[in-house]
Amino acid sequence: MGLFDKYKQQSALNRMQEERLFAFVSEELQSGDTRPGLYAQALVEAEGDDKKARAAYIKLRVQSLKDEYTIQQLIDEIYLQEEARLETQLKTASKGRSRSKSKKAPADDLAAHEARVRRQEEFALKPSKRGNKGDFWGSLNSEFREARAEDNTKRRKT
Repeated sequence: MGLFDKYKQQSALNRMQEERLFAFVSEELQSGDTRPGLYAQALVEAEGDDKKARAAYIKLRVQSLKDEYTIQQLIDEIYLQEEARLETQLKTASKGRSRSKSKKAPADDLAAHEARVRRQEEFALKPSKRGNKGDFWGSLNSEFREARAEDNTKRRKT
């Protein structure tokens, strides 16, 4: 299919769309649902002749519908571009966060994890501080808090 064939097809589609627009405007006129500003403009162009004004109004209204469609396409395009831009910013921001988290060497993460596991094993084998059965969970909870505070302090230093 050549360039000329594509042009012919596009022209045919445009004529069909234009025919639908003229039908739409004709229905608007029959129902009395006209745009006052456009009709006034048509009257000015027709120098007050009502029949000529109706014909001018149809031309102006068809062009107005085409313009509305063009503007809507522009708005949609701008909206999609903005959506894509925001999506790109979110991806960039999330990549930045994941990079900053992964700055530690894997060996450091493994060593820290092993240290935490050893500490948890120690707590599991330790008797409670007070030895009071009623307060076992409370004392265990405070020991875990102390261990977490130690971990946080070590992380801040590194």
